[in-house]
Amino acid sequence: MQDLTGLRNRLVHLYDDIDDRLVHEALGEGLGDLEDFATAIARLLVDPDGM
Repeated sequence: MQDLTGLRNRLVHLYDDIDDRLVHEALGEGLGDLEDFATAIARLLVDPDGM
């Protein structure tokens, strides 16, 4: 998920020119991380003491 954070920072703060191809690749590779994050949050919501 750290890679997506870096991408987000570059997009939001316009650190450099945005290459649509790189954004597309990063999102494709990072979707698994987002799914893992969403699953962890859902588990926490169901059982706050479980973690």
